[in-house]
Formats: sequence, C-alpha cells, structure tokens
Amino acid sequence: MRFAFLEEHREMYAVLRLCQVLEVSRSGYYAWRKRPMSAAETVPQASADAPLPRGARKNLPEDSR
Repeated sequence: MRFAFLEEHREMYAVLRLCQVLEVSRSGYYAWRKRPMSAAETVPQASADAPLPRGARKNLPEDSR
C-alpha cells in the first residue's frame, strides 16, 4: 500500500523524501516496481457505484432494494 502511494505521487515529490516520510527503503520501492503485478492487483475491483450483476437484486433483503 505504501509503495502504491509512493508510485502515485513520485512525480510530485522526490522518491527519497517519500520513502523517508513513509518509512520504507528506496531499494524496497524499486524492487517492488520490478516485480510482476499480483493477481489481486490485476483483477479490477468493483465500484460502489457499479450496477449489480443480473439477478443479484433478488438475493437482497426487501428493505435494501
């Protein structure tokens, strides 16, 4: 999670400074960047605003529809 934050903000701030603030090593960050993405990172996460899959509404309690 820290490395992902660092990756998102590395163009705004120096990597060295971000690593210091997040208390991670630069070598750990660069090693993380070289690793292939895990299955959890490649599977898109459902958004709270995304429509429910077909048939999912019938499984919800009546008061939450």
